[in-house]
Amino acid sequence: MQDDSSDPDTTDDHAAVWIDGHDQEEYNGLYRRDSAHLGSPVYKQDRSDAGESKYCYRCEKLGANRNDWFINDSHEPDSNKCRAFIASKGPLPTGRNTWQFYDGNAWVACSLKVTKHVRPHRSFPEVPLGDFLSLRRRQTK
Repeated sequence: MQDDSSDPDTTDDHAAVWIDGHDQEEYNGLYRRDSAHLGSPVYKQDRSDAGESKYCYRCEKLGANRNDWFINDSHEPDSNKCRAFIASKGPLPTGRNTWQFYDGNAWVACSLKVTKHVRPHRSFPEVPLGDFLSLRRRQTK
């Protein structure tokens, strides 16, 4: 499935991404930029209600010249293990794309949507970039 975002991907400049569409709810939600590894951002979903975190990061040490983005229970950039992945030699693919998800028995296709988030003003909640732009267009009419 192709990226359905209409603007160039500048995900690396954003403080957070929203991931949605995973069959296991704990992998959906807001991932904030936590750190960087080999020049790419590491996004962390803090699930303090569940006492655990999830991570979205680029993994380059897989051999066979692969560059993938992983979603995983921990940040392990030197490991080939993950819960979901998408092949991408560039920034984290945004929009709706087909990821591969390990369901415990086999790898299955999973349609996930990754949305860039803007850094909020302290008096406003975080809003997906597309929603912010549509609100802005309505205000200027």
